[in-house]
Amino acid sequence: MYIFPLFVLMAALIMTAVIMLVYFTALNIRRRDIGPTMFFGYRMDLEEVPERMVWPMQDYIDGNLVTSYGAVNDPAALQRLRDAGEVRIWVTPKIPFLIPILAGFLFMVIIGNPLFIL
Repeated sequence: MYIFPLFVLMAALIMTAVIMLVYFTALNIRRRDIGPTMFFGYRMDLEEVPERMVWPMQDYIDGNLVTSYGAVNDPAALQRLRDAGEVRIWVTPKIPFLIPILAGFLFMVIIGNPLFIL
């Protein structure tokens, strides 16, 4: 059975994961920011974060710097990082998923379902 919306979402998810993984890896290797978080985000000056469309991946909890592999949705996290003296923090971009869904839709309309090739 051919479920078009499901295949569009799967294509969007796969394209997003591959593109972001390649982009973050190349960017962080070029900047020499090597570590396990290099696959999920990049480092940015703390003062630039409020003006950019990014979520912080770090926060201070009980006096310890905690790095997550996702976004920290606490608005006070930036102030805690600033108070602790951090200058550069790990961030992840805010990308609306509608953009990858549009790319997945166009892929499925133009190319078709790659599972039918099998």
